[in-house]
Amino acid sequence: MGGAVRDSLLGRPPHDWDVATSAFPAETKACFAGFKIRESGLKHGTITVVIDGRDVEITTFRVDGEYKDARRPESVAFVSDIRQDLARRDFTINALAYNKSEGLLDFFGGEEDLKSRRVACVGDADKRFREDALRIVRLFRFAAELGLDVDGEALAAAGKNAKLLNLIAKERISAELSRILLSEKPVPALELMTKSGIFDYIIPEFRATVGFEQHNPYHDKTVDRHIFAALEESPPDLTVRLALLLHDIAKPRKFFWGEDKRGHFHGHADEGALMAGKILRRLKYGSGIAGEVCALIKYHDGEVDSLRQIKRMLNVLGENLMRKLFEVKRCDRFAHAPSYAARSLPELELRRLEFEKIIAAKQCFSLRDLAVNGGDMIALGLRGSEIGKTLNYLLELVREDESLNRRETLISFAKQADARNPGSPEAPLP
Repeated sequence: MGGAVRDSLLGRPPHDWDVATSAFPAETKACFAGFKIRESGLKHGTITVVIDGRDVEITTFRVDGEYKDARRPESVAFVSDIRQDLARRDFTINALAYNKSEGLLDFFGGEEDLKSRRVACVGDADKRFREDALRIVRLFRFAAELGLDVDGEALAAAGKNAKLLNLIAKERISAELSRILLSEKPVPALELMTKSGIFDYIIPEFRATVGFEQHNPYHDKTVDRHIFAALEESPPDLTVRLALLLHDIAKPRKFFWGEDKRGHFHGHADEGALMAGKILRRLKYGSGIAGEVCALIKYHDGEVDSLRQIKRMLNVLGENLMRKLFEVKRCDRFAHAPSYAARSLPELELRRLEFEKIIAAKQCFSLRDLAVNGGDMIALGLRGSEIGKTLNYLLELVREDESLNRRETLISFAKQADARNPGSPEAPLP
């Protein structure tokens, strides 16, 4: 049924197999006596049978009752006609069935739509979206994942009913958004969602970037076009793609004209990280991924032009997130004006290689890597804040010259009179 048949027609390996039957749930259970059975979907006629360690969902043919919450039917009624069952499906490419005796069952043109490379609704598109508003986002998810166009009637009906997305659980919307972002080519779907106004009900803050001119020689695109260009260059990593989607979200708020008669966006990275945090919390993303995305946005403009700067950033982000930061920076710079990108991308690649050398050589970039510790400072007679200040002073020395990271050498520096009051701890990152 559904996706398995669709994927088979596309030559893609199905991820799971769903079975539909005219048998009632009790009859289905009797057929699988002795197998492990779960009844979590029994209300809607679905039982899950575990066969050779795999879950197989078996659902009785049904028609849906009234939808009152724009998500699920209030009731279902079992039927014996598979056509009635397929008629309630969302899209024609999912309203497909197959059995050995009759072959492909396609009552609504799903196979032809696959050949025409489009996603269209089964029957009345407006009704399909009013029944279940999550289908609006799923429309674009299928288009993105399968590389299909969106049918004009479906697009119009999706835009008309977009406000119903306010009734859908944010977790469901973010799950679909994540799948769009992780598709091979997410940008066409995101552009269409933005143009049709549907994205306004998912990330309304994005609207301000649309058509926003940057008035800066480093940028030859509006903010939204820059974002999409960066996304097109990015690898299918959810953290990286979420960060790129939101990395310039604050530019319209932070724009000002400089004395050089150019547009500037000072502070947009910090403001963008704050905005992204609110957006991701609203969409119910987990604190782990939200924290990483916000950090990538906060530091996407940070300088990494020297070993010291690289090590300081590495101390803040850690190895894995630092590697993702380089990817965000690469995609961001790629989407700049060609003249700037041609100059800055090779420079960035050199910095990335220096970073990899630091990791490979296990060089010191954080206090835990120092050859001395707080106990050594106490033994020298330091107390209170003097300990932290001195350790940070020593860390800065080692970041400049890795050869200094020897216990005897650092003890010697710590004993020096000017090291007893070395000033404030390391300056904040740019």
